[in-house]
Amino acid sequence: VIVKTPLYSLPVPLIHGMRCLGLSAVFLGLSAIKKDARRELISMMQKRSSGVVLVLVSELGLVNGSFLLLLWAISSGPVGLVTALVSTRSVFVLFYSTTISLRFKGLLAEKVTSRLIMFKLFAVTLIVIGITIITVN
Repeated sequence: VIVKTPLYSLPVPLIHGMRCLGLSAVFLGLSAIKKDARRELISMMQKRSSGVVLVLVSELGLVNGSFLLLLWAISSGPVGLVTALVSTRSVFVLFYSTTISLRFKGLLAEKVTSRLIMFKLFAVTLIVIGITIITVN
């Protein structure tokens, strides 16, 4: 709802840029404080870990693309309907994290079992249904 107001007068790429600058400053500051985060990043880069590539693709490609589409949708239509549609991203997160956990064993420090996937799928379904009911009504 807060983003809808500036989208009346400012273009989507400018709002996206402001968001990126604001969040990156916060996250950069927080990660600079944590020595463990710096050590882990340096270690992953030295080992040429596939996790670095995965993070780059996810953060630079998927996240930025999805947020640009979200801003475009909010500027084009009612926020309630957009929110209901955006709630389905938890389904994508479930699918993506399960795929990553199965493909790169131990990358997310999570053992994937069929029971765990069913439990997560049930939880995601409840989230989508709940948000849809709240926002569409």
